[in-house]
Order: sequence, then structure tokens, then C-alpha cells
Amino acid sequence: MDLFGSLLLVILLIVLTYYFWHALIESATQSSRTVALLEEIRDLLKQQAESAQEKDKKEITESEGGETCPGCGATVLATHMECPDCGLTLRTDE
Repeated sequence: MDLFGSLLLVILLIVLTYYFWHALIESATQSSRTVALLEEIRDLLKQQAESAQEKDKKEITESEGGETCPGCGATVLATHMECPDCGLTLRTDE
């Protein structure tokens, strides 16, 4: 019984020590200035990538003589009866 109690105490101390260090490192990481700067850089890169995609989409539309789908914003050509991305009916031949 004494060996079991000692083993249980050691396991408890290991778990508490792990929790303490984990909480300490996590709080230091979350509140650090570096994390805030990295998040700002990530957001700026996302915005830049989105604007570049919009610019490319507009250039493709203009160079191919196409239009933008009113449903999803995809590039569609004048020969398309429906949008290849969302399936919206663009025109009907009657």
C-alpha cells in the first residue's frame, strides 16, 4: 500500500508540474508582442492575396471578352448559357 501511495503522489506531481509549465508558456505566448505582429502580418498577406485574385479575375474577364456572373462572381464567357461554377442560368435561346 505504501508503494501505491508513493507512485500516486509522483504521478500527481508530474501532472501538476506539466500543467503549471503548459499554462505559463501558453500565457506568455498569447500575450507576446511577437504573436500580435505575426497575426497582423498574416491578415495583411490575406488582404493582399485577395486583392491580387480580384485583379487577376478582372483582367481575365476583360481579356477574354467575358463577364462576371451575378450569382457567384465567376468569370463567364458570352457563349455560356449558364455559369460553370454555380449553375445560374445566364441566358436562354428562344
